[in-house]
Amino acid sequence: MTAQHEVAIRAAVNELVAALLDVVRHEVGQVPATNNRLLSIDEAAAVFGVGRTALYQELTTGRLRSFKVGRRRLIPTSAIDAYIEAAEVQLDRDQHDVNGQGSAAATAVPKLVGSLTRGPEAIGTLEKGRR
Repeated sequence: MTAQHEVAIRAAVNELVAALLDVVRHEVGQVPATNNRLLSIDEAAAVFGVGRTALYQELTTGRLRSFKVGRRRLIPTSAIDAYIEAAEVQLDRDQHDVNGQGSAAATAVPKLVGSLTRGPEAIGTLEKGRR
């Protein structure tokens, strides 16, 4: 490889890096600055790692807050945060239940957050519980 080839390759690499940085800057600029976003059903289901049906069940029971804009149902990220916080409190109560009996509320711990807080192996447990 000659010195001219090496210079040409370095220039091409530098050009490529500059182009990639421009794309990344553009993508980052499109993300809203606020943490309080509105998520579609599909986006919220992806956040929880569950399907649309499981998410709609949580909406139907009122454990997860949403609203409609036209025909679209949207879920604020603040509602997801509140849902997770409430479920973590309930999980803590369940863990501190000395009698092991649990209350009726304890059996209603949101299944979606259980899968988030216990990891991916809990998803199989949830599937077995539906049968």
